[in-house]
Amino acid sequence: MIPRIPHNDFGVLDPPALGGWEPTLTVTVVIPAHDRQETLNLTLAALSAQSYPEHLLDVVVVDDGSATPLSLPELAPARTKLISSPPGGWGRAWAVQAGLDAATGEVVFVLDADMVPHRRHVEAQLRWHHLAPYVVALGWIDFTGPGPLPAPEQVVAALAEGAEERLFPLSPHRHDWAEEIIRDHDGLRTAPSSLATRIHVGATVSYPAALLRAADGMDTSLVLAEDTELGYRAHAGGRGVRARPRVQGVARRAADGDARPRGAEAVQRSVRPPIGCRTGVTCGRTRGGSGWCRTWT
Repeated sequence: MIPRIPHNDFGVLDPPALGGWEPTLTVTVVIPAHDRQETLNLTLAALSAQSYPEHLLDVVVVDDGSATPLSLPELAPARTKLISSPPGGWGRAWAVQAGLDAATGEVVFVLDADMVPHRRHVEAQLRWHHLAPYVVALGWIDFTGPGPLPAPEQVVAALAEGAEERLFPLSPHRHDWAEEIIRDHDGLRTAPSSLATRIHVGATVSYPAALLRAADGMDTSLVLAEDTELGYRAHAGGRGVRARPRVQGVARRAADGDARPRGAEAVQRSVRPPIGCRTGVTCGRTRGGSGWCRTWT
């Protein structure tokens, strides 16, 4: 029997302990990317070392018009493919939609091309989708300080040893406003719709594929705030948003410079930047440095 979540009170769901359950759902990780080959290599290296069963996971990298075409590194999940954004548009929403169209998994997990996920990141996120077919699981943001990026081999070794913390220094910069919303509303369980939709930001977020397609996917006419807009439509359609407390499992953002999408300078004159925070899985982002993402129970 499918549990019913009243409003956004996901307390009716009881997720299993990490490492103590048997996943069955297939997941496609969609990574929209414009340039950022160096950080993409780290993202794919970390995805190759996940605790989630390899035979249930595939990856679609979408190259959104990079100046130098992207390529797949040696360290990547076995079922990883690289596609180009189709003609007729550009931007993150356009690239994510291209990935959604190519996805075959029962769950679609959108991950930015500068995230370095903790080895249990995908597992922690997917637990919630095994409990109800209408859950949207999001992640936090933890920023990290500037410094040299690790090599992909170092990322894989750190994940294998459970030593992700040594990869990046943390920054004091945080999305304090979003964490305050989550804290003040019992992890979003009591948040009104106007607040719950605001924290839907797409750097690390997973959806049931059927639910995402039923909501008509991304609004590809937008080049900023597309994730906030999708959060509004998802919540209006009765999707539950899960905000997990910070306990364990991390995915860091390895941002090598300005993380804005291409063309953002022109668009920001007329469109406000998206508002958002991560719930469900914590992620790190830096200003000109390295970053990481963390999954929490």
